[in-house]
Amino acid sequence: MAILKYKHTHISHLTYLLTHLLNFCANSSYHRRIVVVIIASVDVSTFGTPMTPTSNRIRLDRALVDAFLTFKKNISDNTIAMAEKAFDIRSQYLSSDSRKYDPKFEEWWSEYNLDSVFGGRANFTKYAASGKVVEQAKIGGYTRQIDRLLIALAEA
Repeated sequence: MAILKYKHTHISHLTYLLTHLLNFCANSSYHRRIVVVIIASVDVSTFGTPMTPTSNRIRLDRALVDAFLTFKKNISDNTIAMAEKAFDIRSQYLSSDSRKYDPKFEEWWSEYNLDSVFGGRANFTKYAASGKVVEQAKIGGYTRQIDRLLIALAEA
């Protein structure tokens, strides 16, 4: 159990905290129940006041920048994980002449409609090729260049 004491007085800060907490729980590799208690004080003095064109705007602050950075990092981490896993699968289930997948792979692909995940077999192959590059980058110590790989994947 974690107890977080949060003293910011604006609701956007509490929303930011909850977003990060949920994001952590969703992406966590822990396989146990996570219990979190949040103690927060929120300024409710503006609740119930009439909305104006500017009162409903998203607050442009450091918390928003941090949220975008977290989104970007999660996209990067998840794309790399997909690429690595696709490479592992392709390496294990593609025939030695690289022309045909194992029947178990074909059944799995069809049963779970992986075209909807990858957008087609060609995109799966691109992810697998990218996974190979990631693996080679890790072996060669070039992990800083992996962001370029993500740009190439996004453009594919």
